[in-house]
Amino acid sequence: MPRLFSSKYESYKNRDDQEKLEPNRHVFVAYEGVVTESKYFDGLSRYIESKFLVRLFPIDRSKHDGKSHPEHVLDGLKEYYDTEIASGFRKKQDELWIVVDIDDHFKPTPDETVIEVYAGFLSRLRTKDGNVIHAAISKPSFELWQILHFKLAEQLDILALLENAKKGEKTYIKKLWSDVRLEQTPRRNVYDCFPRTEDAIRNAKSESLGQKNEDLLVNVGTTVSKLLETIIT
Repeated sequence: MPRLFSSKYESYKNRDDQEKLEPNRHVFVAYEGVVTESKYFDGLSRYIESKFLVRLFPIDRSKHDGKSHPEHVLDGLKEYYDTEIASGFRKKQDELWIVVDIDDHFKPTPDETVIEVYAGFLSRLRTKDGNVIHAAISKPSFELWQILHFKLAEQLDILALLENAKKGEKTYIKKLWSDVRLEQTPRRNVYDCFPRTEDAIRNAKSESLGQKNEDLLVNVGTTVSKLLETIIT
């Protein structure tokens, strides 16, 4: 079976050697989406290189694997960690993260409620050698994190986000993100987010949004803010 994530870490390490950079921490990020998240984290890794003593390693998913469930992302990171990262991973400095959406991924089974299924997923956030895997989770999707760079939570229709109904080819949040981008001429793009990261972190802490992964099964919110806090602080 082909691996969920492509092998890109060696090229990053070689670039480190060439540039003789010695970041204090390495943050490895595996994500669910093959387009939106890929553009964001590839751009972010370049943006922070000269600004913070941390190196971000986005771990690219195969664009045709067809596996977007958070469980697949978690299992894929664990496999990638075992084969690519484990030997050089520094427990006190480096971090492992997955970035996933809740959407409709977690469903009840004949043996478990949806709450138990989700709790089971959260309980598996650890490598087999005991390192913590942090989870940056968004409900309904990663686009919420991007929107919060430009909008206060109080400006959002939380009930509409919770329902996230699909009209035509786009869900509510994808259409909202498209509208937010079009508010500015020329239209905003992912690179416009990065200078506003601290704004987005503050906006994500609004009382109208869920603040913990455990809360996001039933509440709109995003903990991608916690990942960015580890990078810029």
